[in-house]
Amino acid sequence: MKSQHQAVVDAVVSIKACHTSNLTKEERREVSEIVACEINDGNVAFSAGAQAKYNTPQLVYSYAARLVNNWLTKSPILNNGQRYTPKGTGKGRVTDSLLKNLIDLKVANSANAQASEEIELEIMKRKMELQNAKRPQIDANVLPEHLRHLA
Repeated sequence: MKSQHQAVVDAVVSIKACHTSNLTKEERREVSEIVACEINDGNVAFSAGAQAKYNTPQLVYSYAARLVNNWLTKSPILNNGQRYTPKGTGKGRVTDSLLKNLIDLKVANSANAQASEEIELEIMKRKMELQNAKRPQIDANVLPEHLRHLA
């Protein structure tokens, strides 16, 4: 049984003589069909959970199409040796400038335990301020009498 990555590489090579991510829309569709057939035949690693979730040929094909796009982007074999760097870092990204500067300050003062502790307290304080700012403001006066204690 081969890995999903190897299945995509093999499918690309069967379509094109070289390893390249520069595939036309039609070639991508063909590669996705090949990978989907390999998955359906049981020749490609596919967890039991994935088998339960993608239990029809159409679902397996849509999974294979996303898999192909993923590996064409991330695999150095298929993207001409280019290192993949994600565009966004998701949840871990800090958007508040004060919080970002506090974190940078803590990193810069990591050798000084007392300063790091003081900065950490400010970081926690700022996080609480941001969290409280996200909470909706509820006017208890407009609520029914029996629910006002919850506001």
